[in-house]
Amino acid sequence: MNKRSLRRFARGLLLTVATATVSELKAATAFWNEGPEVDAWIYSSSTGNAGTRSRAPTFGGVFVDPNTERFFRSGTGQSSRLGMGLYGFETIDQVTPGLAPVRYAIESVTLTVWANKAGPSSSPLVYHHQPKSAADLLAEALGGGVSSAQPMELFGVGFLQDSYAGFDLGVVTHGNRYDEASNPYPGGHYGVYPIVGDGLGGYADVSNSYSGGYSATAPDGETDPFTAVPWSIGTTNAAPGEAITGINTFTFEIDLSQAGVVAYVQRSLAEGVVGFMLSSMHAAAQEGFGGPAYPDWRTREGASGLAFPTLAIDYEILPVTGDYNADGTVNSADYATWSRAFGTSVAVGTGADGNADGLIDLADYTVWRDAYAVAVTAAAIPEPATGGMVLAGVATIAFFAGTPTLSRPRRPRR
Repeated sequence: MNKRSLRRFARGLLLTVATATVSELKAATAFWNEGPEVDAWIYSSSTGNAGTRSRAPTFGGVFVDPNTERFFRSGTGQSSRLGMGLYGFETIDQVTPGLAPVRYAIESVTLTVWANKAGPSSSPLVYHHQPKSAADLLAEALGGGVSSAQPMELFGVGFLQDSYAGFDLGVVTHGNRYDEASNPYPGGHYGVYPIVGDGLGGYADVSNSYSGGYSATAPDGETDPFTAVPWSIGTTNAAPGEAITGINTFTFEIDLSQAGVVAYVQRSLAEGVVGFMLSSMHAAAQEGFGGPAYPDWRTREGASGLAFPTLAIDYEILPVTGDYNADGTVNSADYATWSRAFGTSVAVGTGADGNADGLIDLADYTVWRDAYAVAVTAAAIPEPATGGMVLAGVATIAFFAGTPTLSRPRRPRR
């Protein structure tokens, strides 16, 4: 393999998803049960510090234009997802940060939040467990008004680049970071927003998905109404269509099959913090002035005598392909590990068994060589002797990437 081919191979391999070399992976569970480090009520008209509130009610702000019979388009200072809850958990206490995102194998992500009904006692809060399209909500509004039977929707969190560069948690510290003292509407423009994967490797702002209007992610800053499928819809003990009373536990199991979800969680664990945005399109008049019922979500500050919002992540940190000495990198030390074990039988997928067949042989050298080619990008990796030359005696491999000269293994005696 010449240098040009090797460079092309290395670039291609860098774009592939890393895979485990072991036959079985035992997932670990990280569980945060004392509430998020950052939680806030995201509402443009809220007074005081959004991060110190004991509750975060969710509701929408869509209004029908009688001339067009469509929702008025919403702007930057008051999105159609008008009241939302923001929850950000620091993960570095339980999950090692700073690894390549693809090394985090995500099995499940579950957020649990408690809520009770807000609004007049005469108005029921009806449990609804299915998503609603933009057309569904418009038809409902035209048919007599938005009802209290709305899904409790969960999304990822995006940050407006001109406002914030992420949470003030984890291992990333550059840029203006968001914490509980931050204003979610700096300068009257929302600085954080709910997102879904756009199917193209990026993320779409869904603040105004029902109404259309401003979009922080659209190339021209505007979006038409579209249906944003939430990453999760909250489930509770109530039956669909049943009125919710008292304090209810809502469980949000993240749908990992949706575009961008796994990558979002992987990147979040690498950075040491993961956040979610809770939204619903319940109609709600100004607080204290009546109106339909809507959900009132507990924050960490409002959990006294109640359960905190919790987060559980089932995950596994995948080994680095070719990292035979398990130090997190692929280098000449891994070749030495393979060399010493050459010709032996091991438990499948352990040690230098890169292809997981239980034998340490030339195939495992190939696994290490290919991974090392990526690690050193364009360095020339020499090929070992093949066939009878491999088994005949001792040879040496002189590495051209600054690694030491290592002896080839002897053929084991029979």
